[in-house]
Amino acid sequence: MKILYLNPGADMGGAETSLTDLLAGLRQAQPQWQLHLLTGADGPLLDLARQSGVSTEIVDLPGGLASAGDSALAGGGSSRWRALARLGPAAWETHHYGMRLRKAAERFQPDLIHATGLKMQILSALYLASVAPVLWHIHDYVGWRPLARRLLAILAGRC
Repeated sequence: MKILYLNPGADMGGAETSLTDLLAGLRQAQPQWQLHLLTGADGPLLDLARQSGVSTEIVDLPGGLASAGDSALAGGGSSRWRALARLGPAAWETHHYGMRLRKAAERFQPDLIHATGLKMQILSALYLASVAPVLWHIHDYVGWRPLARRLLAILAGRC
């Protein structure tokens, strides 16, 4: 079994702690399985994954896509307009990044893709669902994110 794990960043938070526990446990339970972690940035998550015997790769998230998010859309006023202004350029970068993710996934040839983080979950449904079955491991409060909530609902059928 070959599993590709996707995470947008590599700094440690609750989702990343859960992911490292999952990787370490799976490595112990199924040492013959090939586990590969792909992130959008460098950070401590990669070191912890390597310590568990997981191969790692970075496909750098472009700046506009890395900083784009819709949690500010739930608020009002100027923060909402700033969030919308960041989403426009990020849409352009999304396609190019999605194609780079697809090439990385095709090189690894996974049997399963496990996506953590809203950006990777959306990208995996859009660009990777034809490579291998996609599993979303959602840790975010989706109800607070109006755009992500709608996108996840639309794309869930691909996973």
